Amino acid sequence: MRRVWVYGFILLAASALVSCRHPQQVFVKAGTLSFQAPDSIPAGSLLKVTVCTKDFTPAESIWIQSQGSWGTSIREFVTGRDKEIRFRDSLTGMLTLRALYHGKLLAEKKIRILPVVPAEPMDSYLGSKSVIANGEDWAMITAIPTDSFGNLIPENTEVDFLLLRPDKRVEHYTMPTRAGVVYRKITAGTVAGKTFVGASVQGVNSKEKELQEVAGFPEPFTIAAESKSIYADSRQTFKVKTSVLKDRYNNIVPEGTAVFFDCRDANGTRRQLSAYTLRGVAELFMQNPASAGTMTIEGSTFGGGASNQLQIYFTSAFQDIPLVYDSAAKRLFVGYLRGKLNQLVPNGTEVQLQIDSSLNTKAETVGGMALFDLSDLLKGRHNARVTVFDTTVQKEIIVP
Repeated sequence: MRRVWVYGFILLAASALVSCRHPQQVFVKAGTLSFQAPDSIPAGSLLKVTVCTKDFTPAESIWIQSQGSWGTSIREFVTGRDKEIRFRDSLTGMLTLRALYHGKLLAEKKIRILPVVPAEPMDSYLGSKSVIANGEDWAMITAIPTDSFGNLIPENTEVDFLLLRPDKRVEHYTMPTRAGVVYRKITAGTVAGKTFVGASVQGVNSKEKELQEVAGFPEPFTIAAESKSIYADSRQTFKVKTSVLKDRYNNIVPEGTAVFFDCRDANGTRRQLSAYTLRGVAELFMQNPASAGTMTIEGSTFGGGASNQLQIYFTSAFQDIPLVYDSAAKRLFVGYLRGKLNQLVPNGTEVQLQIDSSLNTKAETVGGMALFDLSDLLKGRHNARVTVFDTTVQKEIIVP
């Protein structure tokens, strides 16, 4: 039994070897075939292709290959049954049809898919969104006209750009598309405001775009003080106000432009404050200084705009500083402290006391008066210095 199985295997291998050396050839006799179709068709339209065959037996399968922008597909065409094939392609480009019969190319037809009319609204882009109105800065408007299927319109199609400037001028430009894109540089003017931009092609429009043209850096400006009280009491306030800040083309600076104030008091104290413009003007309320004398204020902005040097003279806020020492109770009474209008100073006003350049203490006023307990002082003569804000008086105290 095993010998029979071996003989059978040898005979099968020999027959396979013979068949490999002498393969059978199959000859297929094909008829003729042709396509009847237009050379071009709008994208998205139904394409009907008539297939004309001759000398084919009925029920023969012919494979129709279509190669286009979407890729390649293949479908069966049966002779004697089918008369036409239908396609619908929404992407522009070249559609190639090929008829294959048993691996043989019978016919080929190229059909161009064309874009349809542009779709509304046309895609447009503007950047940057703001420029400086200095006649030099610039932005760019870009448009990409496409049809309803997203196909780019034909090359060199002219697109119109309309610009409405802040000074009410209307500008018109016409630019051709390149690789489906069209753009136009927009150079800033010298008048601050909004430039409105629109694009159109073949009656189809884009959405309106806005370009903000803002004022440049401020030019030098002036500051002035509106003061109702010029007393150095460290309590009341006064207002410092700028002139209208403008750039070199007389445009008012944008709202919220920062103005920095550098303030120096008579005693060397320095303050740096800031305010922001509203309709081009910055206002700042400042606290009166504690020291009598001249306060100097200067303003500046980012970009170099600076103000004049404003000087305000503040007088002392007190008429005098009465001092009364009660030797029995060993207490020093300071007050009553009165202002220039004969009013008592506010409660909590700080009073400083120095005894013989060694003892330093302070107290706060109540009802216009401050009280110091000197029960720890030794017998003898002592020099007392009392300071309220920047006013200092001296008094000799004798402790019995």
